Amino acid sequence: MATSASPLGSQEFRATHNGFGSPDKGGRRKEPAMGHSEALLLQSAAHLRELDWPLRAIFSGAARGAASPPDGVKLVTREDFQKFFEDLQVADPELCAAPGLPAAIERSFDEALQLQVENTKIDGGLLYWSFKAALSSLTEDLGLNWDKLINTLMTPAL
Repeated sequence: MATSASPLGSQEFRATHNGFGSPDKGGRRKEPAMGHSEALLLQSAAHLRELDWPLRAIFSGAARGAASPPDGVKLVTREDFQKFFEDLQVADPELCAAPGLPAAIERSFDEALQLQVENTKIDGGLLYWSFKAALSSLTEDLGLNWDKLINTLMTPAL
């Protein structure tokens, strides 16, 4: 049975249509116009990628040996998450004076866990991406940005 080649699979098409914009008359790709909010979003995503390694180290330290069977992936339990924030009083007493901080910490854990369970059925604690989501939801509540959050968590108390 003979099949006709799709123009979408041709080398010429792929060379000029690789997912962004449309080709100009010379066959070169034109970048799509980007607004200010899109540029900020891309900049923010790139910045979060840079912070991923220190955040993974923080996660590994917070996940005190809990693992999800059968593959042994680390999890941060509710107790781990609460312990994770215990030394915040020493690191940033002003931040700890924020009203409703304990409730915000619990809420961020619960919301991240609920979303994780809906998608993975893993309910013994937070996977790395859920931990990251829980911290992200707290950044606004705590008046932090990712840089300040990472620096606060990585700086040892004097």
